Amino acid sequence: MLRIVRFAGVALCLIALVLVTSHVLRTGQARELARAGLSSGSLAAADEAVRLSPGDPEAYRARAATLVRRNEFSLAVGDLRRAIALRPRDYRLWIELGTALDKQGDTESALMALSEAQMLAPTYVAPHWEAGLLLNKLGHQSEALKEFRSASLVQPSLLPKVIDFAWETFAGNAELIQQALEPKTNFERLSLSLFFIRNERPAAALSLIRSINNLTSHDRKQLLGEFLRAEQFNEAHEFWADGLGNSRESRTEGVIFDGGFERAKLADEIGFAWRLNRISGIQVTLDRSGKRALNNSLRIDWLGDSNPSDEVVSQLVLVAPNTTYQLSFAARAENLVTGGAPMITVTSAHRANPESVAASAKLPLGTTGWQSDTLEFRTTDSTRAIRLALKRANCAEQLCPIFGSLWLDDFSLMATSEVAPLKARSSKLQTPIRVAQRL
Repeated sequence: MLRIVRFAGVALCLIALVLVTSHVLRTGQARELARAGLSSGSLAAADEAVRLSPGDPEAYRARAATLVRRNEFSLAVGDLRRAIALRPRDYRLWIELGTALDKQGDTESALMALSEAQMLAPTYVAPHWEAGLLLNKLGHQSEALKEFRSASLVQPSLLPKVIDFAWETFAGNAELIQQALEPKTNFERLSLSLFFIRNERPAAALSLIRSINNLTSHDRKQLLGEFLRAEQFNEAHEFWADGLGNSRESRTEGVIFDGGFERAKLADEIGFAWRLNRISGIQVTLDRSGKRALNNSLRIDWLGDSNPSDEVVSQLVLVAPNTTYQLSFAARAENLVTGGAPMITVTSAHRANPESVAASAKLPLGTTGWQSDTLEFRTTDSTRAIRLALKRANCAEQLCPIFGSLWLDDFSLMATSEVAPLKARSSKLQTPIRVAQRL
């Protein structure tokens, strides 16, 4: 009797094993057919997958996708409902149901299905994003934006798309855009600030930037670079000045920053300070021994070949429109020999009008004491910034080396109410005032 019981138990186990194996094989075969149906669009393969494995939600899901391709939305909805009945907590099935219902024209049911997906997966991107797409299609842009924003909180890489959508929704109103998005992190504030700069909302950008805690050096350079590329010079200057602290000198139009080279620092960074262009064969230093006044002067040593068009040092200067300015500075030379003498140029900082608008006479050659020079120019109604630069005059010969040293000091810029060209006042200056064209 015991043997019979044992034999029956073994037989039952074998039968169960066969049934399980058969089920696994049928399910595997069904899923292969489902995948084949999806890739080829074969409804016959999808039907066979359902026949082989009627209890597998993936078979119904695959057939529904094939039916959607064939625009048979009602049948697709039926299959998705069967799949959900078999696996009700799969948020992906609810999303696909919502999409199929929308294509069928049942938008109310589609929103309900997407709402179910959100409840099942509140921290997932897809339910919110798909709901946003549907709401936008229905013309509910504000509600759509909320869903897109929820998605971007989970996946920050979506934020640029959300900002673009907010821009269209609120027709470029920066205040409404910021209120709707409510940027919560420094990354979000920085992203929105850059967007505002690139889309001509510099004041909104600057206000938002000031709410960013502990801007990194990289972020500060990026923001300043965007302000300057957009030629938003006033905001660029204000942002740059914020980085210096409460320096009144740095916040004033028509003021050359560190005109006497007393800050003991030259850099190659963008901004409104002296910018050093590191060029082979030219050494630029701050020199105490050659000063004209106070502590330092700028010394440039030329060691041979250099391109006359290269700017050795330069500075962006914020200026007012429709204003006459006088630029003053001092220079001296030591054993300076070349066919293309150094000169100070004034150039419009606007890309649309970059040509040189004022230039000093060629700076002294040979060996000289300190000499003062002054030139005058007038800005137009569109001028907001100029670039001062030290470069060289063009040479008559193709090869034009330069040797020797030059010192510069005491740069200043003064606005004057005089519009007519000034007469030379050589009694006080060793070189006369020159008048340049309007910027």
